[in-house]
Amino acid sequence: MKPSHKRITKTTSAIMLALTMVLLCLGGTCSAAAATPLAAYEGSVIIDFTIDREKTIAIGEIDVIEPEFNPPGSSNPNITWRSTDESVATVTPEGIAGIVTGRSKGTTTIIAELKIGGNMITRQTELHVSSKGRDSILVLDISGSMSGTPMNEMKKAATQFCTDLLSDAYENRVGLVCYDSYVTSFSLTNDLGSLIREIDSLYDGSATNMEGGLAEAKLMMDTQGRVGAVKNIVLLTDGCPNEGLTSFSGSFRQTAGTWYDYDGYEYFNAVVDTAETIKQSYNLYSLGFFHSLMGETLSDAEELMRKIAKPDTVDRQYYYVVNRAEDLQFIFGDITETINLGSRITINIACPVDVSVDYKGERLNSARNGYNDSTSFGNLKLLGKNQDIKVVTLDSDKIYDIELTGTDTGVMDYSINFIDDFERIIDSRRFSNVPLTALTKMYSSTDNSAKISLRMDKTGSGIIDEILELGKNEELDYTNIIPVMPKSSGSSAAVPITIFVTLVLMALIVVMIVSTSNSKKKRGGYRPNSGPQWDYDPAANGVNRGPGIVVVPPGGGPVGPSYGNEAQAGAVTVLTGSQKGMRVSIRDGEVLNLGKDSRSAQMVLSGDYQHVSRLHCIITYSAQQRKYYVTDCSSNGTFKGDRTRLEQGKRVAIEANSTILLADENCMLMLE
Repeated sequence: MKPSHKRITKTTSAIMLALTMVLLCLGGTCSAAAATPLAAYEGSVIIDFTIDREKTIAIGEIDVIEPEFNPPGSSNPNITWRSTDESVATVTPEGIAGIVTGRSKGTTTIIAELKIGGNMITRQTELHVSSKGRDSILVLDISGSMSGTPMNEMKKAATQFCTDLLSDAYENRVGLVCYDSYVTSFSLTNDLGSLIREIDSLYDGSATNMEGGLAEAKLMMDTQGRVGAVKNIVLLTDGCPNEGLTSFSGSFRQTAGTWYDYDGYEYFNAVVDTAETIKQSYNLYSLGFFHSLMGETLSDAEELMRKIAKPDTVDRQYYYVVNRAEDLQFIFGDITETINLGSRITINIACPVDVSVDYKGERLNSARNGYNDSTSFGNLKLLGKNQDIKVVTLDSDKIYDIELTGTDTGVMDYSINFIDDFERIIDSRRFSNVPLTALTKMYSSTDNSAKISLRMDKTGSGIIDEILELGKNEELDYTNIIPVMPKSSGSSAAVPITIFVTLVLMALIVVMIVSTSNSKKKRGGYRPNSGPQWDYDPAANGVNRGPGIVVVPPGGGPVGPSYGNEAQAGAVTVLTGSQKGMRVSIRDGEVLNLGKDSRSAQMVLSGDYQHVSRLHCIITYSAQQRKYYVTDCSSNGTFKGDRTRLEQGKRVAIEANSTILLADENCMLMLE
């Protein structure tokens, strides 16, 4: 029979383990303890040890802090580990090495303590946790048609793009490729000053070798892009390609059916061919700045931009067209915001296993035979001295099947984290201390619509011996699972039936007593704070209504419950644009998020407000002070009525009966 999956307390676990060892030894099958995931040290007595002074990891990922001992090879040290802020990162409580897990943006101190004789040696690591790193390359058209205002506005937009991306704490990097007849490049870097100087030095040239620009960007990303980083290439052009490589077998039409009647479409085809190879591995954005095109030429240029870009999704736009130079900064701001979206799945594995993930003919694989750390849907990192730590990052819009193959005897920690666009862990499931051998095979999935299972074939026979399951934000410690009596190998080694029955009854009694006194007690671990839960009201014009928020649609009465004390309420009213007249009441001390994304905003503005961000700003109201406090969270800015831009991320007091602008005059709000 399969063992029960019910979790019990550590006390019960210890008693059951002792009873199990007695039974195993009586049966003649007692074996040595399983090996630890990380190699044990053997040798002389420790005098001292050191660890990394600083480390950076991404939200939802694990890493390992491995001490260096003096003298090297010191014997089996057991270090105690702790994090000063477990909301930022957690760490395994004890062991030779500390395995850390990033939980949210911020910095925490990981403290390692080792008692030697009567002395306590303490070392610490400053651990920075931030969003997933991004490598982004701007591919800029500097042909002759960009002369004057277009070039100046492009420089401003490119500078703001670099500034916004490099403000992230996770060492985002930006590179530049510029093309006219020739192609020049500037390597990926996080040095904002160098990038700005390079952008300032640009000047217009001659023809438009668009394919050459894309090919150079791909080469840069292939050779300089970091394993594990989100990789983006953003192409801007103001015209059609007319120089560089050509192709006579692409998707653009011939005008008369003969190879010499392409009328320039051979350049279009070459661009599309190169773009297709880029999209297999990287995110590719296209921005058509068609300030001087018209007629059929404009139609062809727009079609080319659509073919170049990665297909749009519900959450992400990859193809843009802009006609006015003054709008370039807004569009670049929107692209920056999309690039900064962090939606993904991370799988963390600490144990002696190999992992493989297959999707549509591609495979991520940690095995030495067939190793591959990068595909179009994700990447793989190996960490630790023995590379026993595996971190798999996957696109969040697909469901994957995971296969785990044991490579040694040991125990496994396996966790899967689902991270939303705003770098929040919205679902976390963890199986810990799962025993395995070199024969073990395990199978799982990323489908979190129901329970996620870990199906275990313990002997490699092709038969599933045990299934473990976890629901949303649950974790399971295998050492807390009730063990099962092994079958006896023969009458000479068998436990007498009376002893067996007595021991089983004793174990069941202990389990019942301890389980009753510790009902539903769980092993300590991370439980992400999901924050306030907002009810969706379809009658409220697509606005999410939270506690204390009343939505008044244009021309209508209040929707939802009243506070009972309207004197303590303020209100935010839309003055311009397609949702003019929409009014949202806000109670004293209440928090109101504004933006275009219904998952993060309670006051949801429609897509007609082109330059409003997904989460644009946060507003709170003080009835006593008759003031609103506004925090800008956007790329395109929040402004006071006098056009003063609010400092991003800073809480700014604004008097009641004042107006604010979200990006521009097209979205003006009254703070009543």
